[in-house]
Amino acid sequence: MRLIKLDVKLQNTLFWDIKTRLTRSLTTIEWIDTNARVYSKDTIDLLYSTYDYEFRILPKICTISIKGISAGVLGMEFQD
Repeated sequence: MRLIKLDVKLQNTLFWDIKTRLTRSLTTIEWIDTNARVYSKDTIDLLYSTYDYEFRILPKICTISIKGISAGVLGMEFQD
């Protein structure tokens, strides 16, 4: 699947943002070791993976319906 120009810019932005936040004395991230994928036209999230970390980016319109869930916490629903 081909990435459109906007997806590539988003991948570059996320890569440089993460790279600048890491302490250089501890670790480094290289562009060669990163990968970004768009699953499909119907699934509008972007998966960006580097080494063992994966970042899923959702458009803001999709996160409006998810209120009360803080970042990094999964909303779990139990069914009886």
